[in-house]
Amino acid sequence: MDYIYIKAVHVAFAMVFVGGLTASALTLAFLETPRAGARLDALRRLRLWDRLVTGPSLVAVWLIGIYLATVSGQFSAPWLSIKLVFVIALSALHGVFARNLRLSLAEPARPAPRWLRYAPAFVAVSVTAIAILAVAKPL
Repeated sequence: MDYIYIKAVHVAFAMVFVGGLTASALTLAFLETPRAGARLDALRRLRLWDRLVTGPSLVAVWLIGIYLATVSGQFSAPWLSIKLVFVIALSALHGVFARNLRLSLAEPARPAPRWLRYAPAFVAVSVTAIAILAVAKPL
């Protein structure tokens, strides 16, 4: 498969991951307590989507990204090192979101941590930085 097609698949998985991450960020930022039946059903569906789609997309993004960086010889590029800081932060944040979705279902009266209200903005800023770094390669 040509490099450009592999890169396109990488970007497609990244878009799916970012969509799921954004959905989780917004849900957790505006989560009300206590949670009633309809909200719990929505959380169950979001958690299922996260486990079946968002999480596997994150794995694919990492694997394909490592392959692309290796094949292109870009591992030593400064722009990629900076991009990886944002990617690692978003990957870790995904873990935090997954844990909070699980806990929100297990304990419907448990409020989400207050700092999660800032998560959607962090996701937006990080994704913007990643896109600029990946396309412009400024450094």
